[in-house]
Amino acid sequence: MEAAIIGVFGAGLLGLLGIFSQGMRSDIRALGERFDARFEEGEGRLLARIEEGEGRLLARIEEGEGRLLARIEALEAAYAQTHQDLAEVKERLARIEATQEAHGLLLARMMSHGERIAALEGAVAAG
Repeated sequence: MEAAIIGVFGAGLLGLLGIFSQGMRSDIRALGERFDARFEEGEGRLLARIEEGEGRLLARIEEGEGRLLARIEALEAAYAQTHQDLAEVKERLARIEATQEAHGLLLARMMSHGERIAALEGAVAAG
């Protein structure tokens, strides 16, 4: 008889354990579903924030790229102007050198006339 009582009591205990484990399993599933829903919600918000940040970053990159291209164009224009100015300076320098060479030749010819000029100056002063 004791064996029957222990058997009935054991079967009842196993039955309660089964019911308890079923309840726990359903609670765990519900909790898992809630976690999944929260995770998807959080993942959606995170993806939205990432896309928003990506949009802002791309806008800033494009803005910076525009400014950089404008500066490059300005530098290219300044370089072209400097190159043109340098060409003009070289041209002027060549003309100055040619003029100096011509004046040097004229001065060399006038040096031979130096004595005659001195004599004419003396005659004008005496006269």
